Amino acid sequence: MAVTMTSGTVAGHSCRFAVALRDGNPTPVVTQVSMTVPMSLEDIEAVLWSVSPGLDEADWADDDYLHGLIAGTVLADSYTIIEGARLHLESLTPGSDEYEFAQWLRWRVRQLYAPDARTSPCSSRPERELEGAVS
Repeated sequence: MAVTMTSGTVAGHSCRFAVALRDGNPTPVVTQVSMTVPMSLEDIEAVLWSVSPGLDEADWADDDYLHGLIAGTVLADSYTIIEGARLHLESLTPGSDEYEFAQWLRWRVRQLYAPDARTSPCSSRPERELEGAVS
């Protein structure tokens, strides 16, 4: 059975992604649902954190793939899973491999969705200035 694809936008970036709830579902499509889901950078970090074990270097380098992955994950995963990932990220402490990866992930999210390109926090240094952190 063919995978049902759909399209959407993430921060103005068009994307296509598989509709997980249609995977293997032989019943006919009778309607579509469109919605706007407000998300912060931390929400996007949590989405990518939750799927990061399945990603390779090529996935991380592909902006279009990441936009679609974010949209598809928001549709497929419950907000409870995403919130749990966000809280886990907040609880990480410096010095662990998870913390180092989280810092890189935060940098990558800001590359994708800089709040303001003129004052983007993206730089060659992938650390995020954390409240109370010493640079």
